[in-house]
Amino acid sequence: MIFGKKEANAPTRLEITYRIMLATFGGFIFTLIVTVFTPELFLWLFGWNKATSLLWMMLLSFGVYCGLVMWIIATRKLLKTSLILLVFGIALSIGFTQLQTHNSGQLAAPSEVTS
Repeated sequence: MIFGKKEANAPTRLEITYRIMLATFGGFIFTLIVTVFTPELFLWLFGWNKATSLLWMMLLSFGVYCGLVMWIIATRKLLKTSLILLVFGIALSIGFTQLQTHNSGQLAAPSEVTS
């Protein structure tokens, strides 16, 4: 094997740089969105405590982030992966704002204070 020759399917430096940047920053942002979306969803669906759900999602976010990084590095279609992350990130962000307004209206019931 000659070191000067390039393979036909070898990725360029730009592709490798984009893949690493997408895995690092895109994976982090997507994991952050999933981490804050899930407790709102669990509060709406099951009535679970939001603080406890957020704590569990913070613990599980390490696994989500590792899975995303491995998926982004291993995928062959980088543009499709980028679009999937973008579309699902926007959808989860919109869903988060909708659930947050719904849950805040649900939790704003008046309570009695006894002394």
